[in-house]
Amino acid sequence: MGKVPALQHGNTMVTETGAILAYLADLYPEKKLAPALGSAERGSYYRCCSWWRARSRRCPPPRPKAGCRNQTERQALSAGYGRFDDVLRSLQLAVSGKRYACGDHFTAADLYLASYIGWSMHEGTLPSLPEFQDYALPLLQRPSAQRADALDGPAEMPAAAAA
Repeated sequence: MGKVPALQHGNTMVTETGAILAYLADLYPEKKLAPALGSAERGSYYRCCSWWRARSRRCPPPRPKAGCRNQTERQALSAGYGRFDDVLRSLQLAVSGKRYACGDHFTAADLYLASYIGWSMHEGTLPSLPEFQDYALPLLQRPSAQRADALDGPAEMPAAAAA
C-alpha cells in the first residue's frame, strides 16, 4: 500500500502496527511477548493488538467526539462506525485495575495499547482518566520504552492533524 508502518522480513510484508507487533512476538517466542497459543489470554491479546486502533479510526483524530457523536442511530450500529463513548467505556474496562492487558506479564499488546493511550491522552483525543494513567504511564516509563523514545526523538503531530 506504500504506507508506513510496514515491516519487510524476507519475503514477508507486514503492515499495520498491531499486525507487526503480533508477527514479531510470534517470530521470537522466547521473548514471551504473546500469550501461549490456545490460552484464554490469547483472545484478549489479539483484541488489544487490533481492535482498539480499528475502533478509534472510526472516530478520527483530532476530533473523535465530533465524528462519533453526530451519527444517526443506524450509522452508530453499523460496522463502519462507532460511538466515542462506547469506545471510551470499552477501553476503560479493558485496562481498569490492570498492570497488563493480557494476563500477568508484559506483552506486545501492552506496548501497543499503552502507546496508543499515552499518545491519545497527550494529543487530547482521549481524556486523561485515572484508569488510563494508572495502566499506561508505568508501561511508558519502562527503561526499554525510554530507550525507544530517545531513538525516535520527540513526537510531532503531522501538520494536517494539528490544524
